[in-house]
Amino acid sequence: MEDQARANGTYSGGVVLGVAPAVSGSNTAAHFDGGNDKGSVPDNASLDFGTEDFTVEAWIKTLDSGERAIVAKRSLTASEPYWALTVTDDSHHDGQIRAAYSDGTNVRQAYSTRGVLDGAWHHVVAWYDRDSGITISVDGVTSFTALAIGPDVSNTGTVEIGKAPTHNYFRGDLDEVALYGGLVPVERIAAHRAAAG
Repeated sequence: MEDQARANGTYSGGVVLGVAPAVSGSNTAAHFDGGNDKGSVPDNASLDFGTEDFTVEAWIKTLDSGERAIVAKRSLTASEPYWALTVTDDSHHDGQIRAAYSDGTNVRQAYSTRGVLDGAWHHVVAWYDRDSGITISVDGVTSFTALAIGPDVSNTGTVEIGKAPTHNYFRGDLDEVALYGGLVPVERIAAHRAAAG
């Protein structure tokens, strides 16, 4: 099952709106300077996935890694669970996408096989499947990591775009950031990716 709800958020730090989008015919994208720019959506029930599967999708354009946050839902309380999608600088994975999940004690993470540090638009998707693990797609190239992700992921944090607690600010452009309850079918994701052609 797939569910997508809309929630209003705010930009801060000087996010530049109106930049050229990844998807032709869509609304414009936003540019983040890597210093203090972010978008924030207050905590609400539609943004907490509880013990359900969920999918995170975005178009990103960057030249910088450094564990820069694409989107995350995480509070300032270390003991609360969270999830986060970043451009990582982890050893042997620099410039790849990292999808992280924490139950409040243990952090589980998965990496893409394809990097994104070329200043071009990349379509990024992470499927968090509680029965098996995390699959990450970058421009249709997928990688799967078997993980135990059973506990409730709900927390009191905001959804932040371009920043997250303990992660650096994103530097580059972001477009079409979307969160879905459930695992979005691969065919629909492929149609989203094709829309940029």
